[in-house]
Amino acid sequence: MRCIATTRSNRRCGANALRGKRKCLLHSGNAARIGQRGGLGRRRKLRHLQTMKQFAPPTTAAAVRDLLAECEAALLGGKLDSKVASTVFYGATPLLRSIETSSLETRVAALEAKYGIKNGQQSQ
Repeated sequence: MRCIATTRSNRRCGANALRGKRKCLLHSGNAARIGQRGGLGRRRKLRHLQTMKQFAPPTTAAAVRDLLAECEAALLGGKLDSKVASTVFYGATPLLRSIETSSLETRVAALEAKYGIKNGQQSQ
């Protein structure tokens, strides 16, 4: 049997009603409890972030490596939510590339200054 409640758009709810009831789980007055339960789980997962070592923004490849190692250990130890770890791991690749590019730019600028090169042409 389908739920007899109507949605915000004045359409009939398409969910199945609970056994022996005329309304679904959401429309039988449990929406607030369901939402609260989901929020509590998220709060518990985020609490573990406070126990992790605090890192300064990584500026070297070694610092990125240390951050990834810490996240991996926390993830495997159940102290870090997989979504948070995934975000950190996903952001590590562009961060490493930008560190590498910045390092190369610094080295090229030093060489250009040493040999007196401006705009790709050696000064006479």
